[in-house]
Amino acid sequence: MDKLQYDSFYKFLVSAGTVLIVAPILGIYYFLCNSRDLIIYKVDLDSLTDASVQLLHQREALLSVVLKYIPWVCLVLFSIGFICLIYGGIKWRKIQLELDEQTKLKTQEQQANVKALTASEIAEKVLNETIDDEEGKIAAKDPAIMITSERMLKAFQIQDKCFSYIKRTLSSKYYDVQQNIRINRTDFDIIARAKYENIDYIYEVKYFSKGFHKAQIRDAAQQLLASGNEYAEVMARNCEAILLIVVPDELYETNERSLYSMASTDEVKIMLLKESKL
Repeated sequence: MDKLQYDSFYKFLVSAGTVLIVAPILGIYYFLCNSRDLIIYKVDLDSLTDASVQLLHQREALLSVVLKYIPWVCLVLFSIGFICLIYGGIKWRKIQLELDEQTKLKTQEQQANVKALTASEIAEKVLNETIDDEEGKIAAKDPAIMITSERMLKAFQIQDKCFSYIKRTLSSKYYDVQQNIRINRTDFDIIARAKYENIDYIYEVKYFSKGFHKAQIRDAAQQLLASGNEYAEVMARNCEAILLIVVPDELYETNERSLYSMASTDEVKIMLLKESKL
């Protein structure tokens, strides 16, 4: 019993299953070895007192009962032990695979200089993305026009909502979803790392409050494709690049038709979401 592993329930099942399988075998061996004491010559039997003879008969009766039921008891214990051993081993292996994959990912992150963006870096990134739209370009040309804090706050909110949406969509059992990650010199809005498979998802979030032009989508798709290729090379993992576009509900149908008319590509997947769906 000192060998049982209590740090994991499935390790405990494996240990308990092993004990239940081995215990009946050792019990039968011990019982058979000690049953030889019941073999006694008649001369020795006659020399015993009545109390000793009675005790010997009781022991023989107990032995008869044990021999009758011990095969069934051993069969039940062996079956339970076998089930615990197999079930615990399968579950334990799955957990160990996940731990091994997490260790591998951490090693890859250290080698690829993966780090979370600081608050100031996130703000700078959102600001740069905000001035990419038409209103932002006008503001950049005219210093008198400033990008309002409301627009910046809206961009932050949309990114956070998209992060929560993806976490709800992808099971945490199979994916580790992270937000605002920098790998080498490339920033990623959202990354979903697969725990068991060798294919991750990288997301680029774009929010267009007044709709978008096809050229903006093409530029964003090309940038995301380059980021995906760099991710695959640095992390040595396959990845699927997804451009996640969010628009107000009233602009959804118009922009959906615009996306439908564009030439599709298998290299970058484009998802269009209503703002209310987040």
